[in-house]
Amino acid sequence: MNRRRLAALSTASLLAAACTPGGDALEETPAPPYAELARVDLTDSPKNEVLANFYCRDLVSSLVCDFVFDDPPPEKSTLKFSFETVFELGNPNSFSVPMVELLLAFKVFEGQRQSELAALCVSFCDPAAEDCEAKKPEEACQPPDKTVRSLEDFVPTVDDLVRVAKQAVDGTLDENLSFRVIPGRSFLRCRPVGTTCEPCEASALSPDAGVDESPDETGPGAPETICCGDEPAVTLAAGCTLAENDAGEFCELCDGQVESRVRFDLGVDAITNILAEVAADAVDALSEGELPSFDIPYSVEGTLFFDVPVLGRFAIGFGPFSSTWSLD
Repeated sequence: MNRRRLAALSTASLLAAACTPGGDALEETPAPPYAELARVDLTDSPKNEVLANFYCRDLVSSLVCDFVFDDPPPEKSTLKFSFETVFELGNPNSFSVPMVELLLAFKVFEGQRQSELAALCVSFCDPAAEDCEAKKPEEACQPPDKTVRSLEDFVPTVDDLVRVAKQAVDGTLDENLSFRVIPGRSFLRCRPVGTTCEPCEASALSPDAGVDESPDETGPGAPETICCGDEPAVTLAAGCTLAENDAGEFCELCDGQVESRVRFDLGVDAITNILAEVAADAVDALSEGELPSFDIPYSVEGTLFFDVPVLGRFAIGFGPFSSTWSLD
């Protein structure tokens, strides 16, 4: 995960009482979490043929449409469009950090005549909280400073173009619970007591050792390569360091990481009105019995909000992430 994206965000260096994995309480300098929008997945959509059948009779004669399509036109309510934003979240602290809000701005057909924008603020509940209530709308998705986007940056918007899928907020699906809190760092792959681990010498980094001498530079710092006893040299994953636990074992101490998948639905009325212009541009193809292609260029950007002990409210901007959904 790319933590260099946080370079523009300043944080205070404050001390808080926290516990290291498997250790006693000690003074720890809280650090902000890090996040990256990995991808945006179209999870549900009608096929090209279904959409063409839906629009056909408004554009060409029923006789042509009845000849091209075997089925009657679909009901508008059946034209469901859904997508997921997939974030990779990391936490370098020994304590967990909850994600509390997500600001999402979603654009389709940017720069074209049917261009539309929607923005919404999603509030998540802390699973550990007894009183799980979202903030008041006027208090939600407000950044602590002006280094990231706020909801006001994306108005005006088209009502009902995009809305959060209910299950992503209320936790009715089990997998929606895990991403609300980024776990703290933990010890992984511990070696037996008495095994000596240390940074590898240059001789251990030869091609014969099977170690990549050109580590991924997108992670948080240059990965460390360690040698433990007679084991082959190991390049630590991004966010991991070599550390000794209370039992005297050498372990890989790794940042807490979790994948966040937040689901959204596109409003049927809004998206069908937008795609109507795409269908109109393909009226000649429909008249000749050919299917138009419904490609949807989109762009996603926004802000993630976290509650970090001592540091307080912390915001991380993401995007813009742009691509095109090509319907089958």
